[in-house]
Amino acid sequence: MRDEFCSLNNLLRPVMTIRRAEPITQCLLNQTVLNDWFQPMQRALNKVRFSEAVFSSLPMESFLLFGSLRQLLSLTTLREQVQCLFHMDTTCEQVPVARSTWSDALSSTRRRDITRQACEQLITIARDTLPDRLSAIEGIDKRPVLAIMRLTKPSRVIIIESYQKKGV
Repeated sequence: MRDEFCSLNNLLRPVMTIRRAEPITQCLLNQTVLNDWFQPMQRALNKVRFSEAVFSSLPMESFLLFGSLRQLLSLTTLREQVQCLFHMDTTCEQVPVARSTWSDALSSTRRRDITRQACEQLITIARDTLPDRLSAIEGIDKRPVLAIMRLTKPSRVIIIESYQKKGV
């Protein structure tokens, strides 16, 4: 009897948990500026091969969207982010993702690897579509270039990309 209940519970569990994150994801991406901003990452994620089945409680697209929002809104704690997501969609009856699920997702090496691959695809898309602002500088094609972004705290510097100009 217990085995039958457990197997039934396991069949129902992914369906129930996927639906928790989907409404807020749809709400955030339904004809919004955020959708326009996030579309390049969606295209990049579509080029990465992975099974969505292993991410039943928090799909990769929602994971990346929520993570992006966390950075955009400068949310420092998981609790603050989960509450913020909950209040963004007034139709939600419960939080879209449990704090423990979000914490587990952040520490997942599989998600990290997929995110890295998606970022590599995003850089490739950007290189192919965005203009090269450094092309007018003489001799730049013979030197490596680093793009650096400073955050609000002066002690933190993030190196975004290092690349060699095409054809060198």
